[in-house]
Amino acid sequence: MRNVFCFFILGLLFIILFLLDLRFGSVDIPLSEIKSYFLEGETSKDTWSIILKEIRIPRIFTAILAGAALAISGLLMQTLFRNPLAGPYVLGISSGASLGVALWTLFGFVSFSSISGQLVCAAIGSIAVFSVILLFSRYISDPTVLLLIGFLLGTVTGGIVSLLVYFSNTAELESFLIWSFGSFGRVPKEQLMLFAVGISLPIAISLPFCKTMNAFLM
Repeated sequence: MRNVFCFFILGLLFIILFLLDLRFGSVDIPLSEIKSYFLEGETSKDTWSIILKEIRIPRIFTAILAGAALAISGLLMQTLFRNPLAGPYVLGISSGASLGVALWTLFGFVSFSSISGQLVCAAIGSIAVFSVILLFSRYISDPTVLLLIGFLLGTVTGGIVSLLVYFSNTAELESFLIWSFGSFGRVPKEQLMLFAVGISLPIAISLPFCKTMNAFLM
């Protein structure tokens, strides 16, 4: 009963925040116009419809998908390493992603469009760091030691990123800093579906392993 109440409160909070994000911004949109957009597909002003369709709704769903991915991946890492401290920052995976983007942004090693290049290089960097940790796990069974190795890798990659930033020019540094600050508003609507598939598929694959993971903790 307690879990049901908690999920009810969280669901209610989610709806409230969803509406507030649609309602407020650099341009305030009345709730009646938001209701009209969802029911009729348009508002009294074309500008409001464009803002909802092109900016705010994609931004909200991007945040939802990113939050779900972080929650599930964090849970899997904590279960796999049997340590509540395990996570992308502690294991150095986030630093690996930053290194990949830094190499692409500051040196232009990969010829992709801006968003595609950042996505590919961040994925390659994070997978590379995690692969090194998995390689060590074949010879080291202590989860705490593996966490320390991940922390060490994160420190090393963070140092390399600092060196790259130091030797970069102003334009390159600005581009990298904008990425590092993070934003849910820079995902184009056309790429949102690809983003959704890329997150939903791994989450769906992980769900059947719930009982196996619970047994692994024991």
